[in-house]
Amino acid sequence: MSTLGTGIAKVLELPKRRQHDERRAYGTGSLWLRKTKAHAEGVYWVRFYDTNGRQRAMNSHETDENRAWKFLAKQIGKTEAGTLPSFRAQRTTVEDLWKPFATSYKADLLAKVPTDVPASVRQWREEVAERNFRYVEQRWIAHLKNAFGNKRAAMVTTDDLKDYILHRKNQKVGNAVINRELAVLRRIFTLGYKSTPPKIDRVPIFPERLPENVRQGFATQAQYEALQENCSHLWLQGALAANYFLGFRKDELLNLLVRQLNFEEGTISLYRGATKNGEPRRVFMPEQVRMRLAQCCRGKGPDDFVFTWNGTRRVKDFRRAWTDLTETAGVPGLHFHDLRRSAVRGMVRAGITERVAMQISGHKTSSVFQRYNITDESDLASAAKLIEGKHKSSTSHVRRRAGKIKHKLSTNGILTRSRNTIKSL
Repeated sequence: MSTLGTGIAKVLELPKRRQHDERRAYGTGSLWLRKTKAHAEGVYWVRFYDTNGRQRAMNSHETDENRAWKFLAKQIGKTEAGTLPSFRAQRTTVEDLWKPFATSYKADLLAKVPTDVPASVRQWREEVAERNFRYVEQRWIAHLKNAFGNKRAAMVTTDDLKDYILHRKNQKVGNAVINRELAVLRRIFTLGYKSTPPKIDRVPIFPERLPENVRQGFATQAQYEALQENCSHLWLQGALAANYFLGFRKDELLNLLVRQLNFEEGTISLYRGATKNGEPRRVFMPEQVRMRLAQCCRGKGPDDFVFTWNGTRRVKDFRRAWTDLTETAGVPGLHFHDLRRSAVRGMVRAGITERVAMQISGHKTSSVFQRYNITDESDLASAAKLIEGKHKSSTSHVRRRAGKIKHKLSTNGILTRSRNTIKSL
C-alpha cells in the first residue's frame, strides 16, 4: 500500500473497543453528562445501586469529570457503610421525623426507670417519665407542628428557624420557652440524621441559644429561721431543713421513704435512677435535719413516705401551704427551690470543697453548680474587708521589717558612719 493510502487508512481508522481489563468494574456506578439551559456545558449525574438493589441517580453538581467520579465513590462508600440517606430523604417532612422520634424518646425515658427499687419509687419515676414526654409532645402539637410539620426536612433553613424565633417573640414568649422548643426540634432532626439508613442527609444549623434570665433567689439564715418559726406543718419543717442544709430537690424529698433514712448512722440514701441525674447519693445529715426528720418518721413503717399530711396522706402538692407560709414569714415570692441555692451557697462559704458539695446537692456539672452559688452585696462587702485587712497586714509587716533593719544598722555603727561620710561630701 502506498504512503498516501496508509495515511488515509489511519485517518479513517475507527476507535478500538475498550479491552476487558479497561472496562469499568461492576458495582462502581456510572456517570452521564446532562445539559440544561442553566448549564449549557453540562453537569455530571451519577448512577449506582444501594444496598436494597434500588438504582439511585444523584446530581453531583460537578462539571469536571474527575470530581464527579470522586463524588460517585463517596456515595458508594456511604452505601457500603450504611450511612447513605434514604431515597425518600428529599421528600421526608418534619412530621415524618417526629413520629419515630416520639417513639424513641418515650422508650428512652421508660428505660431509665429503675426496677430494683420499691414499687412506690418505681411508680413515681414512671409518672415523671410520662410527664416529661407530655411536655415535649405538647410543644410539638401546640407550636412546632404548625410551623414545620408539613415542610420538607431538607428545605428547612437557618432563616426558617430565625423566623420562628421572631414569631414566638412577637407572641411575648420567654427566651427559655423558645430555647426548649428549638431543643426539641434539634433532637428530632438529629435522630433522623443518625438513624439507619439516615432519613435526612443533613441537619440545619440552629441559631445560638437565646439568653435566659437565671433566677438568683436564695434565703438567708434569718429568713430560714423565720420560715421555721411560722411553719405549722411538721412535715414542712423537715422538708425546709433538708432543702436548706443539703439542697435536696423537691421531688427527691416528697418521694422519700422511711427505709431510706438511717438515724443510727445519720444518713439519707437515694436510689439509683431515682434522682434527676440518675446517680445514687448517700448523704450525712446535720443534727438539725436529723432531729426534724426523726419527728416526721415517728410511728411509720419502712415503706411509708417521710412527708405526709397529718401522718397519713402523702404530700404531693403544697403550693398553697408554701404561699401562706412565705407571706406569714415576711418573705413573699420566695420559691421552695431557692432553698437549694441557699444550701450550695452555705456549703461553699463553710469551706466545703466543690466536689464534696456537688455530691451532697446532686449537681453533675461544675457550671450548673456555680450558677447556684449566688453572690450578693454582703459577700462583696466581706471581700472588701478581707482585701483591706490583707493590705494593712502587709504594710505593718514591711514597717516592722524596716524598723528591725534600721535598729541593726544603728547597733553596728554602719548608719552613723554613712551619715558622717555624706556630711563631709
